Amino acid sequence: MRTQNGKLLFLNEHWQRFKKSVKVLNLKIPLNQNEYQKCLERLLKLNNFSETLLRTVLTGGISNNAFSLNGKETFLILAEKFKPLDKEIYEKGVSAITLNFCRELPEIKTTNYLEPIRWQNFKNQKKAFEIIYIKNGEVLF
Repeated sequence: MRTQNGKLLFLNEHWQRFKKSVKVLNLKIPLNQNEYQKCLERLLKLNNFSETLLRTVLTGGISNNAFSLNGKETFLILAEKFKPLDKEIYEKGVSAITLNFCRELPEIKTTNYLEPIRWQNFKNQKKAFEIIYIKNGEVLF
């Protein structure tokens, strides 16, 4: 999620997607939407960036045996200064490549970036700015 003019963009949509993802994974969010918004606003104030990129992460927490959940999820919100793309990108466009790939559990937002990492060298060799994932000839969203 990011801000524009210091205001959170699409907060409710992000929260709903986050809740849906958490439900699919059988985890629990340790706060409600109002508390979440207050945390975000506090982070914005503390960091005082002109524009901010916010990432919300919920993990299964520290496991007693490296596999089982212990019911104590780890919840974090990361804030970083938003860096807009160069104006030239919008004016001239960029090149992209397509790869046939469908994420596991595509209905949820995850931090699994194995495929983009795996294909990074190929993307760079092709001098592509972005990878567009397709399945059966259709662009995936």
